[in-house]
Amino acid sequence: MATFHPEFIALLPPDALEKFKALHTDDSIDSMARFDKMVEVLLSLPADIQAKIEALPPPPTHEILPEEFKTKLDAIRTNKGISFKDKCTKYREVIASMPEDLRAKIREAAKKQQIGK
Repeated sequence: MATFHPEFIALLPPDALEKFKALHTDDSIDSMARFDKMVEVLLSLPADIQAKIEALPPPPTHEILPEEFKTKLDAIRTNKGISFKDKCTKYREVIASMPEDLRAKIREAAKKQQIGK
């Protein structure tokens, strides 16, 4: 399961929410493949929904990150000069640079929450 703000859940159309739920219960894919599939779903959303998603605060798992990664992700999130798609690409680069044990810690923290409660 995942840690998403209720506001994020409310923005997702029902089909996108179902895809997110399925991705977060699929333990057969690794964290980077899961991220890539989530980005595919996000990029398929209308531009107005993408803009609303961009305006949301970071997910709760952001709090467990070392300051180095928080700073990088915040800089991407708040950069109004790059597109939603480019932000997703840059997020992926930062996440891919994290040690595997940190990605595992994030995944475990996310599993403790429920998407779409």
